[in-house]
Amino acid sequence: MGTKYHLFSRDRTGKDGKIVRRWYYWYWGEDGVRIKKAAGPNGSAPLLKREAQDYIDQLDAPLVMPGLIPALSSPPASFAPYGAPRTFKAFADTLYLPDSQHLKRKALTDGEPISEDTRTGHRSRLKNYLIPKWGECSWATFAEPGFPDDFTDWLVDLERIPKHKEGTRVPDPVPISNSTRNSLIETMTISLREAKRARLILQVPEFERFNRLSRHQDTLTNEELIKLFPEDPDKLKKIWQLEDGRDLNTGLLFGAMCCLGVSAGLRSGELRAVSADQIIRTRQPDGAMTYGLIVDRALNRNNEIAGLKKANKEDLRVRVVVLSDKTMRILDMYLTSIKHKEGLLFLHRGQPVRKENLGRRWAGGLKQAKIPLKGRRLTPHAMRYTYNTRMRMLLSEQVLQEVVGHRSDAMTALYDRPHLVERLKQLSDQQGAFNKFWGEVKAIT
Repeated sequence: MGTKYHLFSRDRTGKDGKIVRRWYYWYWGEDGVRIKKAAGPNGSAPLLKREAQDYIDQLDAPLVMPGLIPALSSPPASFAPYGAPRTFKAFADTLYLPDSQHLKRKALTDGEPISEDTRTGHRSRLKNYLIPKWGECSWATFAEPGFPDDFTDWLVDLERIPKHKEGTRVPDPVPISNSTRNSLIETMTISLREAKRARLILQVPEFERFNRLSRHQDTLTNEELIKLFPEDPDKLKKIWQLEDGRDLNTGLLFGAMCCLGVSAGLRSGELRAVSADQIIRTRQPDGAMTYGLIVDRALNRNNEIAGLKKANKEDLRVRVVVLSDKTMRILDMYLTSIKHKEGLLFLHRGQPVRKENLGRRWAGGLKQAKIPLKGRRLTPHAMRYTYNTRMRMLLSEQVLQEVVGHRSDAMTALYDRPHLVERLKQLSDQQGAFNKFWGEVKAIT
């Protein structure tokens, strides 16, 4: 037998002037007129869809619609075992916790656990967005044909409060980005996939993803690179030291750090994780020196050593980058000024440089070097964009992909250090190309 009663919602203004959403239902009367009623006892319209659904389920009347053949019975929303969670919240509260059963299973099937950043990202989206909105919904909600559209409409209207300093005025909410919308879709899809595995739903809804509107990074010119990274240590310190005098004697640290990042095409996490054992110096038969950096680790948001982006058991994504002579000269300025020669090289107040601090100091360096910023997007990731753009004119496509860590079917992954050192020697004949990263522009005084 088909369903006679159909839920719908309407926004209503409460006594306090606030807009609230309440639930109603409709059905066809015997005279062919659509009848609408509140979906609660004694003519009340509930706030929760689950309560409304429970109410109309109890009405249990046959389908009546003049002139039409009654619809066939719909399949059950689920075939959940006795005692299974009745709402999305009851189930989602168990997902993406450190000891969650589904994460243990995924680690065994994938051969390695998911990263802590990935786990906390999914857990945050469940806790802050998905459970507050959909937590009280029964599993019948997710079986409705219109649920994907309802979910998409919710994402379209979703807003967030921008970060602000404590004690300052709370800014107005702004729409979330399409990237965040897609992340919420991913978390919901994975959660419902687990619900299907637990026999709570029969099918996982399909959601239409949003177009990413993120703006590409801009790149630095020859002249701007020379301004940012002079080989005179005093000038380098002045550019990369904060104007107000905070963090004294760190100008050389951030100057050398950003110099390495931009001339080796490193991601933020890779740059912050650079250690002494990753820097390779080899002398060629003709006496010339070749310098290299083995990129085999990164720091995550919690400043913990982690694998490289998109690394897995079969492909560690490890690579080697040839360092230019100028980069080594600036890096050596910094290395001779510090006492620690092992472990992480870039320490700020004795701790690894945090991603936020790197962004702040990068922006400070651009400002003090008087780099034009209007209409440009130059975050720390612009270092990698700049490297890729400049070296693309100097290296073959295959060599560039290998150096920056991009993959293609024609490339062979490199896995261990001996092979990387050997590859560094093979690239030594292109040292001149890597030296040209800095261009032919004379230093600006």
